[in-house]
Amino acid sequence: VLENTDRAVSLQHILLLRDGGGQVTPQKHWRQDWRFEDPRLFEFRGKDTDGRDTWQRRDLPAGEARCAWSQAVYEVSDAPRYESIGRWTHSPTESAWMSGTTWRPLPRREYTKRHDYDVLVGTNRHVVTADGWRQEQANVKHISASNADIVRERGVNTYKRAEVSGADEVRKYMNDTATFWRAVRDEWSALEASSPHLSLAFEVDGKQLYEHLFPLAEELNAAPATEQRRRAHAAMAPYVR
Repeated sequence: VLENTDRAVSLQHILLLRDGGGQVTPQKHWRQDWRFEDPRLFEFRGKDTDGRDTWQRRDLPAGEARCAWSQAVYEVSDAPRYESIGRWTHSPTESAWMSGTTWRPLPRREYTKRHDYDVLVGTNRHVVTADGWRQEQANVKHISASNADIVRERGVNTYKRAEVSGADEVRKYMNDTATFWRAVRDEWSALEASSPHLSLAFEVDGKQLYEHLFPLAEELNAAPATEQRRRAHAAMAPYVR
């Protein structure tokens, strides 16, 4: 949990990788930020003519944002992924949040294997349970150039509270790299604030952005915050416009 207030919740997901000998290695994964009555969204808009993923800021009318929560999902590099707004509904049996229909980039499980579509269009539903929460997705794999859908997809992820072996290693990694990843998040926030439009290259010189950021997070954990922000900016700049 990176933030938890009445109007904002930020959850950082971490993978625990175990080798054959039981050695545990934490790896930063995706992040989700929730904002109450968020005045603007940064929405995925597909690829530009250069094949770069693009996002566009959309300012919300006060009535659309009133009593609503936005959910923004971010890549392992903290780059934007998709964002939507919805409202919670409560009944005696469940509390649930439902997004609007949202464009998303292809997930890693897809773009590493197939190239026959370029946008995932769908909804995201979160249900609070007694021991965690359930995420339900209803997606369509879409070809934007021909405005064609090729398949529908249902997905369910279940999160349950549990005692996890390796949690101490995760806490150490998060503490050691907190300043750097905060600098990266601040860089993205500054980019989103400075322009209504953002495009991101998938690779530069054969490397994805996270391949630069992950080593820097550990290399710079003792460096001054200003130096970490400078190095984060330098790593990100070639990928963003």
